[in-house]
Amino acid sequence: MALPTLTTERLLLRQRSLAEVPAILRMDADPEVRRYVGDGRLPDPIEQERRVRERVGTDFGIGFGYWSVFPRDRPDDYLGYVVFSPVPESMDIELSYGFRRDVWDRGFATEAAGAGLDHAFRERGLPEIVALVYPANLASQRVIAKLGFEPAGMRHSYGNDLLFYRLGRDAYLARAADRADPRGRAGGTGGSTWRR
Repeated sequence: MALPTLTTERLLLRQRSLAEVPAILRMDADPEVRRYVGDGRLPDPIEQERRVRERVGTDFGIGFGYWSVFPRDRPDDYLGYVVFSPVPESMDIELSYGFRRDVWDRGFATEAAGAGLDHAFRERGLPEIVALVYPANLASQRVIAKLGFEPAGMRHSYGNDLLFYRLGRDAYLARAADRADPRGRAGGTGGSTWRR
């Protein structure tokens, strides 16, 4: 099933396509971007291209998968991705994201992930989303905290001991109500209410 296109104040999120593969591979060739992915090593370029192309067609279930993220005013300038997918050997649905290094520290991860969470909780009605973060990845810990996730200990996943976070639908909706405009409607623009 196709993912809906989402918009925020600054961003456009659309379902990942083969057209983005060259930009994804350029991003994945940056050692700093890959630092907290898997074992932190750069992947073999041929194998990585095969995996990326395979993931474009992967069905993670209705309403799950990869969104490619672009600036609203430059819809061909690939910034990164947000993905909701099952955690291996678990029933949990995980939020993950990755962005080009040259666009770090601009709030894009928080804004794009927030739009995805809004879809997951409001449109899909999921009861909970989880996040797994390397203990040394302080930037991702800050993003996850801004999004409202709560620490829930450690979990061994993807071959690593990772910080485990949870965000329930009720807690998310309560936070969203706090961000709503004075008329009681979130944002009022038809897009996500997420800002930096």
